[in-house]
Amino acid sequence: MKQTKQPIIHLVIFAIFLAMGMVMFYLTQEQLRLTGLALASADQLATSQTNLADLSVQLPVYTRQALIWQAALPANEKEVAGFAARIEQLARDNNLTIALTLDDFPGPVDVSGRYIAGVGTAINLEGGYADVTDFLFNLSRLPYFFKIDKLTLTKPDTGVGVKVIINGSLMMNLPV
Repeated sequence: MKQTKQPIIHLVIFAIFLAMGMVMFYLTQEQLRLTGLALASADQLATSQTNLADLSVQLPVYTRQALIWQAALPANEKEVAGFAARIEQLARDNNLTIALTLDDFPGPVDVSGRYIAGVGTAINLEGGYADVTDFLFNLSRLPYFFKIDKLTLTKPDTGVGVKVIINGSLMMNLPV
């Protein structure tokens, strides 16, 4: 029997087609993987775009609120003097004796791990306990950001009532 080379050629051609098919399969799978990643990224971008559209609607509300907060932060000596006058008026309205001390220059004040410019303030009050609680309530309602670091309550040197020493900082609208 005579052997022909035809089956070997067929096998070689089959092997070449099989190798090409495997390469095409690998390349197709890689393209499918990359397409899946691109679609996931496109979905994430669409979600981000929707979130940004929602936030842009809310931006004017936040901008107005930021302006209100900035207005509550004194930016110069005149505005700090206005704060001092309001504090002294609160004390008088509550029948309290007050001694108010403000630092000469603003410095950095730690507010939850962030530093904001602030003027160190010491408020010494003497008077009735109810008057002091009213003063503190009204202090919290003023349009200023005043951070109380330490509050000491003792009996007064003379007379009846209480003596309160409040150490804190008036936050300012200045760079730190």
